[in-house]
Amino acid sequence: MKDKIHIPVLIKSIISNIEEFGINKPKIVDATLGLGGYIKNIIASGIGGSFLGIDCDKDNLEEAKKRLCKERENIKFSLGNFRDISEILKKNHFEDADIFLFDLGLCSTHIDDQERGFSFQAEGLLDMRFSKEQDGSAYDFINFTNEQELADIIYKYGEERLSRHIASEIIRRRKIKKIETTKELANLIQDVYSHKGIKRSKRHPATRTFQALRIAVNDELGALEQGLSDTIGIAKTGVRIFVISYHSLEDRLVKNIFRKAKKEGKLKLINKKVITPSAPELAENPRSRSAKLRIAEKL
Repeated sequence: MKDKIHIPVLIKSIISNIEEFGINKPKIVDATLGLGGYIKNIIASGIGGSFLGIDCDKDNLEEAKKRLCKERENIKFSLGNFRDISEILKKNHFEDADIFLFDLGLCSTHIDDQERGFSFQAEGLLDMRFSKEQDGSAYDFINFTNEQELADIIYKYGEERLSRHIASEIIRRRKIKKIETTKELANLIQDVYSHKGIKRSKRHPATRTFQALRIAVNDELGALEQGLSDTIGIAKTGVRIFVISYHSLEDRLVKNIFRKAKKEGKLKLINKKVITPSAPELAENPRSRSAKLRIAEKL
């Protein structure tokens, strides 16, 4: 795995809020560990007594262990999906954690590794699984899902207005030859846009469909709803929950879960208005441009 410097999104805002929180040596759960960038930066700032890092990608987990090797005595690592956070916390004796962090964005390794099939900008097999051990890849969705369901997935999770046209073209072409690569699918979508006379904008025509497939393959919204709801249920009074989302579907779900918990008297919202990256951060890390941070505290 190439060793690239990972810039954690909104890390300054997170560290600032943890400092204002005022807990001495808090126990922090990073539910989306990735390469360990958040934990590394939080430790470097002088905050944090102990950590639990969770990730469903075995390769990322092993890489994070290497990058955090100097601080290993204060960190526990757990392979798993945060939808199972209840079991993971119990297994690692971390039910009394003070802070939970969820960064819902794609890890840079997933985007940059063309073999993982997440990007339409590089040639690779259609995969898109966060964990290589899980069943059902993007190839399976594209080649074995019926037209109606395909159209619904692309529309619901990608908010793609040409979902039915794209699904129809997928069905037509896969009868001739199975659609196997990211470029094949991206070009197919480009052809649909061209046929409909829609000029290409700054956003590639395949963006929304690839997002929809990734969400469906990994059941991202289902995992988020279960994991975040369970976290709210488990968390002790005073615990703070940080969630960074990157598209409207995620942010809407987080906002609704937080609002529901607030009405039930379980949470208070720390920031009523979402926190977004500053201009300097956007210049340094363009991938952070769509990030939105919401923070809540358990009552």
